[in-house]
Amino acid sequence: MTTPVKDKKRFIRIAATIAAFLGLMLATLIPKFQEKNNRLTSAAQLRSISLALRQYAADYSNAVPELPGAAGLSRLTSGGYLADPRLFLAPADRVSLKNPDRFLTEENTTYAYAGAGLSVSDGESDYPMLFEKPWLMKPPYYVVLFSGEVISGGNMPDVANCEEFIRHLAGDQSNPVWEKILANARAIDRACGR
Repeated sequence: MTTPVKDKKRFIRIAATIAAFLGLMLATLIPKFQEKNNRLTSAAQLRSISLALRQYAADYSNAVPELPGAAGLSRLTSGGYLADPRLFLAPADRVSLKNPDRFLTEENTTYAYAGAGLSVSDGESDYPMLFEKPWLMKPPYYVVLFSGEVISGGNMPDVANCEEFIRHLAGDQSNPVWEKILANARAIDRACGR
């Protein structure tokens, strides 16, 4: 027969073991949930930027801002198409400056705007317009805006710069639009010292 003291000690040991097990499970699951939440938030931000790009294009004969990178994105804030410049900072970005004002720079934006000089019509919707700067994000996940449609996915190799990212997305495709996007990616890389 067991005594109440032994039963209490056994109960405490079992409860402590269960609590430790649950704590270990939570410690492994919380980062995964946080990572997924960050990707969803980034996708939502890109959708907002996409709407601003479409409004801009509606006012400028289907053309989006002609300057790549933050210079092009700043046209959206200065032109009143997107009021909150914090939308240009992804939640997982721990590197970029956190206090963007209405004038955006490469240092206070997460996203690389490589769609400069493209049109939102003429079949150019199959090309990447905006994406997370690869060195700011954790592979293999990425979020890309293809002229209105946001794609969030995995299986992205570890790339060092925007040009490598675009080359990966393009695969073996080569045409004037891809060349323009690659030139924009190289300009962003230069502006960021990559």
